[in-house]
Amino acid sequence: MKKRLFLLCVIICAALAFLPPASATDADSLSEIHISEQSGSDGVLSFMLNLSGDEMDGIILLASYLENGQMEQFESYEAASSVRVTLRGTEKTERVLAVWVRDDFAPVAFADTAFPRNIEAESYAEFVNAVADMIRRYDKSRDWSGAESADEYAYARLIIGCKELLPDLSGYPYVRKISDTEGHTILQFASPDEARACAESLADRLPPGSYVEPDAPFFVTPMEGEERAESALDDTLSWGAGVIHADQWAENLASRKNLPAVTVAVVDSGVDNTHEFLEGRVVSGYDYVDYDDDPKDEYYHGTHVAGTVVDCTPDLNVKIMPVRVLDAVGGGNALSISMGIRYAADHGADVINLSVGGGLSSIIDEAVAYAVSKNIIV
Repeated sequence: MKKRLFLLCVIICAALAFLPPASATDADSLSEIHISEQSGSDGVLSFMLNLSGDEMDGIILLASYLENGQMEQFESYEAASSVRVTLRGTEKTERVLAVWVRDDFAPVAFADTAFPRNIEAESYAEFVNAVADMIRRYDKSRDWSGAESADEYAYARLIIGCKELLPDLSGYPYVRKISDTEGHTILQFASPDEARACAESLADRLPPGSYVEPDAPFFVTPMEGEERAESALDDTLSWGAGVIHADQWAENLASRKNLPAVTVAVVDSGVDNTHEFLEGRVVSGYDYVDYDDDPKDEYYHGTHVAGTVVDCTPDLNVKIMPVRVLDAVGGGNALSISMGIRYAADHGADVINLSVGGGLSSIIDEAVAYAVSKNIIV
């Protein structure tokens, strides 16, 4: 019997495992299965399975999956209105799927949830890689940008800054936790409401001097596509260089000898390094939207800022370091911006320019302080 159930679970779960995550679905509109009271930490996930329907017969097949879709473990439970489940996983456990089947083995309903992942980064580079993986998994599936959401919890992600012992987090339904060696913990939730509730609960539990905040959206003023393209390609316009006499000051500096080279990091939407006005001025940078070394500009606000810097420094040895933290519609988040600032500080920037809108952010303040501590102008 156990073998038959296992084979059935393999067939059903294999068919459902790669469907988009869903809180519940049903085969006969009268029966449903829901997951509630979810909590987990350190490779353990606990939750309640709640079944509803005219008939409470059959069994529940439960399977956990690894990142590559391979089934990791399988269990079965007798169908009941409420079933408490506790599962242990590994660092590669990705997802848990529950399937309710009748006594004739016909599937009735299913529900799935992400398995909580706990990652302790031993270096800042490991921390960045872990965050990049998290953002790819949870942000790329969204059909909106930070530029389009006024909800500071829109990314369903919390940033905790605490250099002392953290309170127990096992009662919170996060799906991923990332910790670094500098006292930061990132919690990713499935919904903004879960993140908000956790933040409100943690606010009074953290030691003095600590903080918890949402990974809030940041943005630049939206521009229409046609206007954006024209402003990027028209190199005959000057953004006030003459008004503030920057051209005269640059001419004065250019007459001096042995001036040092200056690198200005434009932490923005990227830079179009093919633009003729920027020829010979752009050095290598990084993209914290796509997480690669091609910080191309899909919004052209960063290219505009870079052009202003070049316009104010003609004939001077001033280079532009593009650091992309805003997407194709001008939206980003505090965590990516903070990493962009730190990248610039660690890769030779003398000046960091950041022209974005948004609320207060402790993680960004820390990144700015880090840059200033290295004698960088921000």
